[in-house]
Amino acid sequence: SDLERSLHTLDFCRTLLFYISHTASFRKITWLFVRSSNQLEGLPISSQTISQWISTVITLAYEAAKTPLPHVPKGHSTRSIASSTAFLRGVYLTWVCKDAMWSTPSTFAAHYKLD
Repeated sequence: SDLERSLHTLDFCRTLLFYISHTASFRKITWLFVRSSNQLEGLPISSQTISQWISTVITLAYEAAKTPLPHVPKGHSTRSIASSTAFLRGVYLTWVCKDAMWSTPSTFAAHYKLD
């Protein structure tokens, strides 16, 4: 349907607003991520669970792209993947460092740059 197609985008703001509005009726806390089913509905989702989800999505994305994983992904891997991808696509290193709040490029080179 048209509604389904409109929801399958990478528009983070629209997705976040949709999620918040659809969890409002059962939300029991102010945390962003809450359970949406079973007896724990409306209660927080642990940071460990979110980290596992992120790792799974990273793995699936690499599999879909038929690209080998550079390392076993962890929740924090999004930072190195995002900054490396931006740099490899031509974003100036100074911009990558500014957006990641690194004071010098050496932090990126030593800890986050993926080959």
